[in-house]
Amino acid sequence: ELEELRAKQEAAKERPRYDGRYREFTGTPPQGIEPVVRIKAPQSGEIVFEDGVKGEVRFKAEDIMDDFIIARSDGTPTYNFTVVIDDALMGVSDVIRGD
Repeated sequence: ELEELRAKQEAAKERPRYDGRYREFTGTPPQGIEPVVRIKAPQSGEIVFEDGVKGEVRFKAEDIMDDFIIARSDGTPTYNFTVVIDDALMGVSDVIRGD
């Protein structure tokens, strides 16, 4: 399903992103389907934070967010989840990035 969704989005020159088709799913996954764990990210509103270099930064949630995966179907965590936990445990207070 997701490969087909991605192909359609790419053909339409859209940014590939999860469309939330199982966002509210509460049942039991069909036999043979091993689900992933996703963050239930905001779908609207504004994300605002103070950047130490750029000052106040604002994004529309719908432009940059989707329900990204934090645990694969085999239960292993993804990098974008574990790196945040690692930073918190190590007491990281500042992150420097390049544009």
